[in-house]
Amino acid sequence: MKKICYPLLTVIVLYSCATSGYYTKQVDQDIALKQVLKKLEKKSSDKSALEALPVVYTQAREKHLKAIAFFGESKQDDYEHKIIDQYILLQNLHVAIIKSAVASSLVTPFSYEKEIANTRQSAAEKYYIIANDFSKPGKRDDQIRAMKAFKNCMSFLNNYKDSKSRMQQAYDSAFVKIAIYPLINNPSPNLNNFEARLCKELALQNKNVYPAKYFTAEEAQQKNIEADWAVYVAVNNVEMEAPVVSTTTNNYTNKVVNGRDSLGRNIYETVYGSVDNETASYASSAEINIDIIEVNTGKFIYSNIFAGGGAAATFTRTYTGDPRAGGGSTTGINIPETGQQQPMEKLLTGIKESAYLKVKEIILATVAGN
Repeated sequence: MKKICYPLLTVIVLYSCATSGYYTKQVDQDIALKQVLKKLEKKSSDKSALEALPVVYTQAREKHLKAIAFFGESKQDDYEHKIIDQYILLQNLHVAIIKSAVASSLVTPFSYEKEIANTRQSAAEKYYIIANDFSKPGKRDDQIRAMKAFKNCMSFLNNYKDSKSRMQQAYDSAFVKIAIYPLINNPSPNLNNFEARLCKELALQNKNVYPAKYFTAEEAQQKNIEADWAVYVAVNNVEMEAPVVSTTTNNYTNKVVNGRDSLGRNIYETVYGSVDNETASYASSAEINIDIIEVNTGKFIYSNIFAGGGAAATFTRTYTGDPRAGGGSTTGINIPETGQQQPMEKLLTGIKESAYLKVKEIILATVAGN
């Protein structure tokens, strides 16, 4: 009887180790722990799950603690939030285990509520101090920094101290009214909505984020609005490059009926035709001068020159030869009228669009204090 039991015991032990190893060797220890707890919920006496529970919990806990140590040492952007996220995951493990009578009898999980609260408190205080240092009367850029720091402070603890009202004060102090003037040397006068389009799109992107309101210069004048900043954009040194022309030719042949012989049989004739395809590629370039000026002082808040440009292409097809060569009908190939559409308007519009995109980017960055 003993000779039979020993091999059987060996098989049971090996099977138990193999099944518990399924949990302990998982790449994601948090998922492995959930699987163990789910297994125990269905069958509280499952040996593999009972053996795996303390191992898997320890692995998961160590993983998150290592991540916390890494973020704490790295001081990378937003590291406090990342540390809190790891503590929350650890606390989730704690809650999951204590909810299970079987699991909590085998493992005493650590609670991280205090660590979460302490980290939130220390981070909120850190950003409150930073915001307080910047919020003193002075430069607009400092008010922007104060506003951002108060916002960070409240991302950890909402309404921490007087952060909400102080953030509003910083916003009000940094608020600017911006007048955007018509494009100087507009290369495409029939597209004259440059400043109106900018005001509309900037308002949508900037809404409730950065302290600014936008007006066209005409609107500001009509409503007697005293602008804090004025934006001037000029397009200078417009150049149209000579077109780069490339050509290809497609040849066609076809046998067509050209009468009948004395026996009434068709007489065939081979006809020939060709299509010359000509592509002309055009490019334009210009200098885009962007100035943002403080109206009261005349001081340049921003001034720079950028390269802009546009591109266009035209395609011309010219047919020569017998029109019947293109197919089996007398209509032949349908060829558009020879000639090319002038690409000038597209090139000028391209310059204007490149100016628009750059100006929009610069205004947003300047308003944001970047």
